[in-house]
Amino acid sequence: MSLPSRWRPLPGSQFLNFIGSSQVGRHLRSKLPPGTRCALEHGGGAPVIIDRDADLDTVGHGEVEIAINGPIHRRGALVLTLAIVLL
Repeated sequence: MSLPSRWRPLPGSQFLNFIGSSQVGRHLRSKLPPGTRCALEHGGGAPVIIDRDADLDTVGHGEVEIAINGPIHRRGALVLTLAIVLL
């Protein structure tokens, strides 16, 4: 049995915030008591991986700037905003 199929809201929960697939989000929403509000979003942590062999001299400065500043760009207001930079 998967985690989403076992999940139940805590008694008294008033709000569910879920970021992930629409299939799992709909399933979780179906487990909520009537009248419980929820926010379902697609996406999640969008990692960018910079390998030690990456030739940063041939990559445009715009791409490097996006990779470095992605986590703070627009204060996370976009689901597509980078959340994790791995070097």
